[in-house]
Parts: sequence; structure tokens; C-alpha cells
Amino acid sequence: MATAEVHHKHDVITVKELIDGIDGVGGLESTKKYFLPSLQREFVWKPIQIERLFDSLMRQFPIGSFLFWQVPKEKFGDFTFYEFLRDYHELNKRHNDEAKLDGIGHAIDAVLDGQQRMNSLYIGLKGSYAAKRKYFRWDNPDAYKEKRLYLNLLKNDVPEDIEGVEYEFKFLTDDEANQRDEAHHWFLVGDILKPEMSTNFGVIKLLQREKLADNETASEILSTLYERINKDETMHYYLVGSADLDSALNIFIRVNNGGTVLKPSDLMLSFVTTNLHGKHNVRDEINDFLGKVNNIGGENNFWLDKDMILKAFLFLADGNIRFKTASFNKNIMGIVDARWDEFLEAIRLTVKLIDSFGFNGNHFGSNNSLIPIAYYILQKGNDSKILSRDNKLYANDWKRIREWFVYANVSGMFGYSNDSTLSALRHVLKENAGAEFPLLKMCAPELANINADEIKQSIIDSILDVQFKYRSVIPALSLIQDYINLKTEEFHIDHIHPQALTDEDGVQSIANLQLLRGTLNQSKGKKPFIAWLNDEFVGNEAGKLDYMTVNYIPKNVDLEPKHFAEFIAARKELMRQKLRADLDKIA
Repeated sequence: MATAEVHHKHDVITVKELIDGIDGVGGLESTKKYFLPSLQREFVWKPIQIERLFDSLMRQFPIGSFLFWQVPKEKFGDFTFYEFLRDYHELNKRHNDEAKLDGIGHAIDAVLDGQQRMNSLYIGLKGSYAAKRKYFRWDNPDAYKEKRLYLNLLKNDVPEDIEGVEYEFKFLTDDEANQRDEAHHWFLVGDILKPEMSTNFGVIKLLQREKLADNETASEILSTLYERINKDETMHYYLVGSADLDSALNIFIRVNNGGTVLKPSDLMLSFVTTNLHGKHNVRDEINDFLGKVNNIGGENNFWLDKDMILKAFLFLADGNIRFKTASFNKNIMGIVDARWDEFLEAIRLTVKLIDSFGFNGNHFGSNNSLIPIAYYILQKGNDSKILSRDNKLYANDWKRIREWFVYANVSGMFGYSNDSTLSALRHVLKENAGAEFPLLKMCAPELANINADEIKQSIIDSILDVQFKYRSVIPALSLIQDYINLKTEEFHIDHIHPQALTDEDGVQSIANLQLLRGTLNQSKGKKPFIAWLNDEFVGNEAGKLDYMTVNYIPKNVDLEPKHFAEFIAARKELMRQKLRADLDKIA
């Protein structure tokens, strides 16, 4: 497939031109040029960072380049854009306002990289910063004093090292700035943008007015500020223009914003926000939902993320599952909007169901394996009874879903062809709506006709291929050993024949593994298996036979390490028979 044409442009502008692009020339809204796409994080810089940024600017240190993406007017409606933050208040004004682009008749530049620096320049030259004062309560209005950026015209000491500052920039209240002495004469930095300061003559007149015309330090500092803001083309930027929105998506993903690599879901959140018409605070609601759902069964028990939630929205809304801008169209988002709570509840119940199996995020490889289960639960009207293994209506479903979930994760079902697999699985669920969970068809979703025996054999083979290092080893063993109380009892993964005693092939195989209660595993340690078995059940032959039966230890094979190969083959056959018997019952 041909790559869409992408245009790149590199150029330099002055700080004043950058500020005019944010604020509009003369504050005129229709002339604004720079906006923030909704994927950008909120402003987080502290006053000292802004002060040091201006010091670097004065000293002609490089402050990094900016990356802009040009968005034509006809594409404004595809995104949500935000204004830059002018007057930052740590309690009352920390969020960027949504931009209204109706009056803008030209293309705009969305800031992909450089938001924090641009916003810092904007606050320093046009706005204010109200940070919480030390020792004050957060809810005390007196804890916040509006301060603007000032420059001391009487100090420019060359620092001893690179970490120091040469120019004294400081956020001050107007009253603080008026307290001048022999070492301090504060100049409001934003005044350098006033029309009367548009030429160097304006600098001279201001120095005369402030009675600083004969002060070489003040003259040098103010002249330098004038040059750096109004004249020097120090702001390097790259402008990217693309007729194809998904080509722009690749740029969003590649840009490293403040150390955080952007993901497809970051941009797609913008589309979701736009097409839901502000009915949901999408980012906050999803983050809040993730915070709760990932702690089901224990703190950080699951690892769902924005990508999975947005993919689930597309799946549950019967939309195109691919992460393309066209997938998040107004029709699909209309369905998401109407069923927002239903969709999130289906995902929540799915996680609770996986938790009821005794599994967590450590036990499976793909969050996308949860999505088809959520679709099935949604088909059942989000009935919470499906979470119970003992409920007569859904008992078979509980077992079928558990079996499929283990198979899907041990077989690598969600690999490189993730989207096509998901589409095929959804097709199976739609075709079998109203019936029990279609376990066998869900294990071979691409096949129009299935052979039950072959599918069952494939499930069994996949489970018996599990190795000790696999994330799904505990779910696989729990199926074999019939343990459904993984949440209430502590189990360890035990090598029946300890690793220290044999290097034979198969030592890491599931056939040499068992889930052993913690106390038993501690007593076993690294003892030879036959020695431990005899010591643990001395005088208790019935208990020994029961242990061997429950854990599928072959009774007709010598358990000495030298007969390891025969042991593995015999135990694997017992496991195979157990899994086949279970599948014959539930499928």
C-alpha cells in the first residue's frame, strides 16, 4: 500500500511571532495559529522551570525545537483542540479550555512536541502563575497569590557553573515588584511586547523614564530582552502537513512528549471526545474506570489500558476494529455514547469473571482476549449471575469461558493478526447469540465448519505445550488439577522432579509441574520426588494415593529420577485424558 504524501518544513521565528500565533495578533481571535490537540497532557511546569527557561533564552542557550502538524480548516471537526493556558492557578485553573475554531478561516498548527515550553513562554509573557503558598491549606483562598514574571534590571551575574542562572527572573505579585532598592529594579517581562517597545528606541525611552539611562547593566539587560523576544529568530520548528490523517497519527506516535511515547489511543481519544460532543469527559472517565477495574481482586491485579478500552468500544459497538481515524466515526461514537455505561459494565464484569477463575494480569498475555468475553456478557444483558460457577443458568458458560480463555492465551491466538482474529470471534458470537458460549467455534473462529474432535485435540495440545516460563502456566495447571480456589489458598508452581536434580528434556514442561499448596511445597524443597513423597505420607498410604490421583502422578511408573522420561510421558497421558473428559462434558 502506498504511503500518503507527507510534507515537512523547517523554519525559525521569533518569540514574539510564536506568542502572536498563540494569542492572536493584537489579541485578535481570528488570527490565532497554534492550538493543542487533546492528546497533549496538561501543563505541569513549576515557576522555577519557567524562570530558568527565560534565563536560557537570554543566554542564547538552545531550548529545543517545536513540532507542529498543519490541520486544514475542513478537518477541524475531526479533532478536539484546546487553547494554551494563560493564567495558571494551581487550584482553580489547571485545565486548558476547549478551543472554538468557528471564526478561524485558515489552517491551524497543532502542537505535537513543545507544549510545555510554549505554554511557559506564553504564561511568562502574557499571563500569570498562582501556586500554592507553603504551609497553607489547599482549600484556603489566601494560599494562592497571582504572580507575573518580572526581570531584575540590576543583576546579571555570570554563574560559577552551568546549573546557575545569569539573569534574575522571578514570579512576583505587583506589590512585591514595586519594592525596589539598590539591587532590585523589577521589569514586567510581558511589557517588552507592547507596541511602544517594538523598536530599540522604545527601550531607550523606557530606560530614561525609569531613570536608568546611565545604568549600563540595566541598559544591557533590557536591550538583550528586547532582542531575544522581538528580533532574534531563535524558535526552531518543524511543520508537518499531510492530507491523510492516519499518516499524521504515525507522527503523533513517534513523537516523544516529555519522555512519554505517544500511543494510538492518545490520538484516538481526541476523536472519541469530539464525536461524543462533550457528553463525557472521556480521558478522565476512562482513567477513573481503569483505576477501579485494575484493582479488582487486589491492588494492580490487572493491567487494562486505554488501548484495550477503545478497542473494546469498537468491538462492542459492532464497528471496524482497526485503530484508524475512520473507525471512530460519528455513527459508531453515537452507539458508544448511547451505551457508554453498558459497555464499561460489560468490561468490568469480564474482569470480575476472570478474577473468579483465580487469574490476574500476570496469568495471560493479551488484554484483547477479554474483549470477546465482554461482548458475550453484553449479549446476556450484563447479568452478573454469569460470574457464579454454581448458578444453574450460567454454570456451563463459566466453565466454557474459562477453558477458552486459557486456550486463547496459551495458543497465541492474539498474535500479529489481532484485528482479523477479533473480527472472526465477533462473527461467531453474533451467529450464536442466545446460545451457550460457543467454546469450540471460538477456538477456530476462521473456520466455517469445524471438526469437534480436532478442535478438542488442538485445545489439549496447546495446554500440554505450556512451559514453566509461560505466563499462563497457572491457569493451565488449574484446569488440569481442577483447582478453582486459587483466590482463597496459596499455591506454588512446583517442579515435581526438582530442576537441581535433572537436566533432562521436559524438566520445564507442564508434565513436570504441579500446583502445590504453599505449606507442602515448603516441606518438599529440592528433595528428590520419591524421597519427599515417602517422607510426607509415611504411615498414610491412603493420603499418598489420594495425592497421586489428584495431581495425576502415574502409579505404574518408577518415580526415581533416572526414569524421568517415562514419568513425563505417562503423566502427560493422564493429563490428556483429564482434559479430554472435561471437554467432552462441557463442549
